[in-house]
Amino acid sequence: MNRYREAVNRKSDMRVDVDSLEELFRAVTTTADLSPEHIEALSTNRYMKANFFSFPSVATCLDPLRDLALDMRASLAVVDEKRRISRLLRVIGTLENAGILLSFVDPVNYCMFSGYIVTSFFPVRPQGTLEETYLAFRDDLRHLGSVAGIRRVTDVDRALCALWMERTHWETDVQVKAIKKQFDKDPEIMRLRLERSGVLPLFRKDPLAVAEELLEFNHRVAGKFGREALEAIVYDRRDKRRLNPCYEARFLDKCRDLPELTDLCGELNSAWRTGSECIHPRGRPSERAVRKLVTLARRLRDKSLGSTRS
Repeated sequence: MNRYREAVNRKSDMRVDVDSLEELFRAVTTTADLSPEHIEALSTNRYMKANFFSFPSVATCLDPLRDLALDMRASLAVVDEKRRISRLLRVIGTLENAGILLSFVDPVNYCMFSGYIVTSFFPVRPQGTLEETYLAFRDDLRHLGSVAGIRRVTDVDRALCALWMERTHWETDVQVKAIKKQFDKDPEIMRLRLERSGVLPLFRKDPLAVAEELLEFNHRVAGKFGREALEAIVYDRRDKRRLNPCYEARFLDKCRDLPELTDLCGELNSAWRTGSECIHPRGRPSERAVRKLVTLARRLRDKSLGSTRS
């Protein structure tokens, strides 16, 4: 929390009086409906100033507030969260505004929602509606909080916001740099980022397709999959000829047993060595060599398919 306050104070165009706002909104979670006073607290600079969001005026919100009579009691939080957020959006317009208000109304169960955080820093699961997107983000933060022993979801969010606001100091401030490094290496953060990146379904494909798609991003990893594909092609050909499938035999010897590969022994041997360099920690395969390996595997695969069709 102190880090969040420090990060806010560093920004000349931002001010948040967290303690006063939480005190003001505390009654909303027990007995009171959301009132014009609460909207005014956020729409003026009395407690909060930030140039990254625009809170609506009280006059704009009066009619929908009167019509909807929003009941924000914490005891009703889990009854129909999507409906509550949907009705709140009708009053204050945006998911960012709804998140800010909810983070003060019920800091244990809700948090702010920043487009900067969810697009550049902490990827959120794709959802069908705005309400579902917000709740998915909240659930992620709740999980991180449970792992770290942080009870309030909004405190997890403020920690993320603080680190994001300190991004200009990630490389210059020793303490901030250490926190950012710890964050990036956190097992849960790494798992969520990998899961949300959309890359995992790629590995359901066959090794050659994976190698081809990874070439532009990490040629060393692409080479590992390319070697697996190349070996599978050679074994498949040997199986069809009912040759001895002795796995311990040298790869090049396996290729020499196949007449259609005799002229390619030089390329195959070079490709195999490249694949081995990709696997071993001290190997230094060049991108050009890996590209040759993957291209050769594709050539042999396509040729095999052509022979099968004919």
